Amino acid sequence: MITKTRIRCRYCKDTGMVTLATTSKPCLDCVAGRAGMWLAGNDTGISSRTIHNVLRGQTKPDDGWGWSAPWDADDFGRCARLIDLIPEWEDRIHEVADMCRSWRPIADCWDELKALYDAGRIDDLDVRVRELRSG
Repeated sequence: MITKTRIRCRYCKDTGMVTLATTSKPCLDCVAGRAGMWLAGNDTGISSRTIHNVLRGQTKPDDGWGWSAPWDADDFGRCARLIDLIPEWEDRIHEVADMCRSWRPIADCWDELKALYDAGRIDDLDVRVRELRSG
């Protein structure tokens, strides 16, 4: 349940009325809070963590897995859901491609791929992502 309550967000330090999923969750009104909530969840993969890490300011991978673009519709879905949670990052997706070369074809076709995902055309999305990754 989403509620409004007066509490200090541990990320943005806002002491106003912040939106919380529960009182133990971070603020949902700031990017850092939503990113922290996402990172603590189970809908992550290497490609979506690449978006997170690059757009949170990392300049090189630090988790032993490296950075990568989506390989299939499942990977892309995790990325799309991250962007749905943090829409402020959608216009910055090319920054990810600037740091991770394998992201370039995905970033260049982001709107097309996101439209396929949003329309539920998962088979078409899967084919297109695989085409882009194969070169």
